[in-house]
Amino acid sequence: MAVRSNCDIGSKIGVEMAYSSHMQPKDLELKQYEYIESFDSPLVGALHGFLDDIIEASTTIITICEDLKTLRNKKSKHIDRKHADMSF
Repeated sequence: MAVRSNCDIGSKIGVEMAYSSHMQPKDLELKQYEYIESFDSPLVGALHGFLDDIIEASTTIITICEDLKTLRNKKSKHIDRKHADMSF
């Protein structure tokens, strides 16, 4: 079973630490695959509200350019402080 992830090493070590004492190597590989499918996916992060947007590789440049255009005219509010110096 091929594992597709950039975090293969991390998931492999984590699964081995948690389950190696009572699982066969074949079962460990299956558990690693289950871990990656459950946690190592942008869709899981989006489902839990951790992501604002999932950008497809084919639209990355377009999306970044549009977002930078939006930020170009952004103005931050400067709040005047009545007592800015707090020296004692």
